[in-house]
Amino acid sequence: MYTREQKIELQRRAWELRLRGMTQHDIATELQVSQPFVCNLLKKAREELVEQNRLDAATATGEQVGRLDRMIAALTPAADAGDVKAVQALLAVEDRRAKLLGLDAATRKAVDLTTGGAPLAYNVQIPVVQRIEGVTAPPVPDEGADDEQPL
Repeated sequence: MYTREQKIELQRRAWELRLRGMTQHDIATELQVSQPFVCNLLKKAREELVEQNRLDAATATGEQVGRLDRMIAALTPAADAGDVKAVQALLAVEDRRAKLLGLDAATRKAVDLTTGGAPLAYNVQIPVVQRIEGVTAPPVPDEGADDEQPL
């Protein structure tokens, strides 16, 4: 049996040898272990790399979202004041943020069997104008109108 530290060192060496192009059999011979053991070492190394890449991507995404949020906060006062360039920039930043977080419009893909398998794509999108119009305030009732409305 190997200690935890020995297994870590064997895994590191096995991965290094694999990156040099050696086969599992050659690595096993070099490290004086069985080929199935090398297979397990390499599998564990790949799993750890995938997890590290996932964590790195999550960290990078979080940092990017933070930058975009700061841009939104900086652009919002000017956009609220009616600055057209600020509104355009704000929409671009919000669009980038939505894409980064996976909140952008979904695209569904299907195959049309009636035409021999031609691909079909359905974009589910809410145009920017509709998004902006959806935020408008409700209409103010006319002051001269009766409180009772006919049904």
